[in-house]
Amino acid sequence: MKARYIRVSTNNQSTLRQDIKSQPDEVPYTDKGVSGAVPFDKRPAGKKLLAAAFAKHITELHVSDLSRLGRDTLDILTTIDRLHRYGVNIHVDDLNGLKSLNTDGTPNQMFSFITTVMSGISQMERENIRDRVKQGIQAKKDKNEFVPGGRPKGTTKNDSEILKRYPKAVKMLTEYPEMKQKDVAGACEVDARTIKKLRDILKKQKSSL
Repeated sequence: MKARYIRVSTNNQSTLRQDIKSQPDEVPYTDKGVSGAVPFDKRPAGKKLLAAAFAKHITELHVSDLSRLGRDTLDILTTIDRLHRYGVNIHVDDLNGLKSLNTDGTPNQMFSFITTVMSGISQMERENIRDRVKQGIQAKKDKNEFVPGGRPKGTTKNDSEILKRYPKAVKMLTEYPEMKQKDVAGACEVDARTIKKLRDILKKQKSSL
């Protein structure tokens, strides 16, 4: 059986760009509103896909590009290795349909090389974006300017108001509590200290139940 994995980071993003490359004989596994920073085996559709692969229900997996599998080099390579162990051949549309396995079932060395390089570049770009966001926030703070996603000095908000202000971050912290603070901050483009504050509030609320 052939499968296609589709992922978009937010619920309001369209999957059309990825859907358009789908074939009638491919079973779709779609994660909507899931950041690439979330490990593949922690995603709803990702978990189902791996279970189907383990059960030998999938022999081929098609993806539009490598970033659908993840943004972290180690996670991408780990996912590919896991799928190979289950006998799944991965096809990447943006690499002219390059296959991860040769006809004899051995790893395609060209695929391995390109995957390692491109996933590394993707991770570097993500980290650069996160650094620029941090630098921009710090520059505004240094000038005592209002920081989007923050609050002016001297103001206070109760816990519920703070949680309502960051729905995406709260959703990620709730659904993926094991995610690293820096990864949540990068995915949501929010200062890491804000993520820590949100996590502390959620823990406090949970302990009071």
